[in-house]
Amino acid sequence: MKKQKTSNLYQIVLFLYFQILVVLFESVFLFNLALIRYGISIFIFYKIILEVKNNKNKFLLNKNLMFYFMIWIVIMVFRGIPDLFDSYQNYITLKRFLSEELLIYTFPLLMFINIEIEQLQKILKLNIVFGIFYLLISIIFFSYFTQYTSFENLEFTLNAEALMVFFPSSLILLLLTNNYHSKRVNAINLLIILFATFIAIILARRNKVLYFGTALLFAGFLVNFGNTLLLKKNRFLNFSITFFMIIFSLVFAGLNFSKFTFFLERTETGIESRVDVIDDFFYDFNRTPQDWIIGRGIHGTFISKGLSLSDIDDSRDLIENGILQLILKGGVIYISFVACIIFISFYNGFIRSKNILSKSMALILILYLVDLLGYGLSTSTFKYMVIFIAISVCNSPEIIKLSDSEILKKIRLT
Repeated sequence: MKKQKTSNLYQIVLFLYFQILVVLFESVFLFNLALIRYGISIFIFYKIILEVKNNKNKFLLNKNLMFYFMIWIVIMVFRGIPDLFDSYQNYITLKRFLSEELLIYTFPLLMFINIEIEQLQKILKLNIVFGIFYLLISIIFFSYFTQYTSFENLEFTLNAEALMVFFPSSLILLLLTNNYHSKRVNAINLLIILFATFIAIILARRNKVLYFGTALLFAGFLVNFGNTLLLKKNRFLNFSITFFMIIFSLVFAGLNFSKFTFFLERTETGIESRVDVIDDFFYDFNRTPQDWIIGRGIHGTFISKGLSLSDIDDSRDLIENGILQLILKGGVIYISFVACIIFISFYNGFIRSKNILSKSMALILILYLVDLLGYGLSTSTFKYMVIFIAISVCNSPEIIKLSDSEILKKIRLT
């Protein structure tokens, strides 16, 4: 088969970013560009199918486990098909399926593809370009971030959060593979992630602070305690930079402490803001215990008195907790598949591998589990898609046995 000049994987990531830009454009200029968003989703779906068809990895580890996981996802999707023809909300359900769910439940197919290092380099370049775009926009609107430190302007706060999460979260892979890249690239990348963390604190988004903070912690752990030859060679430099960044962060936090008061107030409340909805979830599921096992399908709902999304009853199709959301859709079976695949992939990618790339991908999987403990909902973004790219890398016998020197020649960003 003739090798494509531009991989489908690169196009998938590029159009994911285009979709985010369309959503932001709609929010700012109040235009309805739904047809464009649906078209992009269908295009990405087509590219994923094409990538799996033309670039399947026949030598994957744990392929059978991933195959059974996909069967369960198909069952979940088919259980939701009748909702698309419901007499009341079929139009709304169809829109949600096209804009979000189509991609969320197609991304797992990327576990089966053969990842080429050159593809990852192109994606990393794309990530940092959009990361710089995020940084410029955020600096321009920084005064608005500092002004709206509560829910007095909820629409702006949610849009700001969307901008904050979709772009900088895609730089986590670049952060964890920093030893492959130039100092200039690493400095820009670290600046963007630290700035995103600062904005998350201002907006009091606890889960986002946990996500970015954990990623920084993982990066520090990897570069200071990793056992690959490249990490050992750069050990002193990595330790010095880590120490400097800790001191800088502490000083910066002290100088800007007044901007963190809202975050500290929300931190003290814990999960009190969600406890009523969580209690409703448990009460409703306990009435039908089988749902704990099999879930309620991709359009599954539960009865909740607060913040209902339905006009005719008190049903909700979303709960602000990643683990419970997975149970809502696919039950304990679904979340058990997720846990097994992640832990086995982590073992392959972190313990058995000989390079930073595989270990970085393994840590991204653990970061996903940390994210699930908080909000951590599945989205049609790079942040969620990269989970399945990471699984593919960690289960690729060809990649985990590569040395850092071999990968460095193909992935380095300058």
